[in-house]
Amino acid sequence: MEFIKKYKNYIGIFGCALVAIGCLLPFAGVFGIYVKYIEGTNGILVLILAILSAILFFLKYEKYSLITTAVSTIIYGYNFFKVVSVKGANIGIGFFMILIGLVIMIACPLIKTNNQ
Repeated sequence: MEFIKKYKNYIGIFGCALVAIGCLLPFAGVFGIYVKYIEGTNGILVLILAILSAILFFLKYEKYSLITTAVSTIIYGYNFFKVVSVKGANIGIGFFMILIGLVIMIACPLIKTNNQ
């Protein structure tokens, strides 16, 4: 647990990197045709917010990164329900990478360190 407390900002940056990479990978598809998350406006916005969150983690303003992460999570959740509602839709690897990255980005600022 000490390792996580000591390097929580770097772990948060890793979560941001997962979100950024997930935006570039296949997100969802129908009939074998997959689209990348970045091909839509929401994907570009989530990518920009992930980069902004990474900057906030790097500058040790991880509490403020919760705002950008919350907005990204709301946008991602909206797209999640759109994809799930389509019959026959397949979920790609980018979908899961973004999900894991967002969970990491939410969890890291909530970890208490010894000097807080």
